[in-house]
Amino acid sequence: MKSKIPRYAALLLTAAVACSSTKAFPAGVYVPAQSSPTDRIVEFTFSEDGTFLISYYDQKTAGGTYSVSGSQITLSESEGSPCFGYPATMNWSSTGSNLTFQFWEDTCPEGPSYDWVREWSKKP
Repeated sequence: MKSKIPRYAALLLTAAVACSSTKAFPAGVYVPAQSSPTDRIVEFTFSEDGTFLISYYDQKTAGGTYSVSGSQITLSESEGSPCFGYPATMNWSSTGSNLTFQFWEDTCPEGPSYDWVREWSKKP
């Protein structure tokens, strides 16, 4: 009778390697990688505790919580923010100290957060 232990060990090793290659979302303070005349955001801060803060050029701020599932991030603004109750879900990727967002779904009646979808550079 053959032992099943090596087969299970190989399966566990494969699962461990797959999990270790999954990138964690890189929390930190980000600024636009390239400025644009339509920029409204000065900084985008993602804290380790799952909260975010957006700082705008006109001194306004908006914040809330975020959750990450694989390569998708969902941002839910707090009560009093323009898009409260209308979460935005985006695809994210990171390379080095840069973070890039691409839209998946945004239903905010204030209009899509077009200035989020871009490349961001992490502040040192």
